[in-house]
Amino acid sequence: MAQVIVQMACAKLRSAIGDEAVARSNFTADLRDMLEALEDILPLLDRAGMLLFWDEAPLFWLQGALDTAYQTIDMVDELQDSRPQAAATLEKIIKQRKTGPVFEEALVLGRGSDKERIIAALLSTEPNMTEEHITILPIFGLVGSGKTTLAQMVFNDTHSLQGYDFRVWIHVSPQLDFHAIGNSIISQVSARVQEETNHSSSDMEGMQSIMKRLHELLNGKKALLVLDDLWEEDPIQLQLLKSMLTFLGDKLMDVVVTTCNQAVARKICTVEPYRVNLLSDDAGK
Repeated sequence: MAQVIVQMACAKLRSAIGDEAVARSNFTADLRDMLEALEDILPLLDRAGMLLFWDEAPLFWLQGALDTAYQTIDMVDELQDSRPQAAATLEKIIKQRKTGPVFEEALVLGRGSDKERIIAALLSTEPNMTEEHITILPIFGLVGSGKTTLAQMVFNDTHSLQGYDFRVWIHVSPQLDFHAIGNSIISQVSARVQEETNHSSSDMEGMQSIMKRLHELLNGKKALLVLDDLWEEDPIQLQLLKSMLTFLGDKLMDVVVTTCNQAVARKICTVEPYRVNLLSDDAGK
């Protein structure tokens, strides 16, 4: 049942993306992001259903997928009927689909060797090998190839990747926002060191203040940072992002970036990017 409902939601989204009236509403990019997210989980639905015979844990994941699919169907209907509540529904779904570091390990098949290769690449890059003291390792591949899941596996492997004072996960917005990235790092790191709320409860506005605060928080510390879903293609913006990370890198930082674009991966990297290929049907068996 879950697979049928998600397929219906995908069909609705494809229809809306091709709708001229919807295109005039400036929601097309968000709809494409939602379609990609739903298409990413389709291959996992059968697997999750089978696991329910032995473990009830995937039930919550399946229910979440169904809820998102139903909301998507309703939202597309509202959009195509030009109903005003469509924008609010869309914003709610977008907030729900933002990625984080948590994943259902039981649903992951055939990515163990990829994870080990990425971990090996991070471990083999010693701080004194790069003058910036930073490693930026992009993971790139087609939509639905499992880039985010792979990054989650690496992020959560505290056995192989030890010695980090902080681990920070950021879902990058389609429009690259340096203030949002800086404030997110500050918020997550501040929470881990249990600082006073006047440092972590509100966002800083100026980049100078943000960079100063990051310098204070990360001084003498080592961090693992994941920037998930980087879409920015502008070479100037990418260089600014790399410069920002390099500034933080003198505090020792490993950065994993996921992107669909190989050119983006090449521009942002300090080490060879890692390509993720689509799994074959018998992978993991």
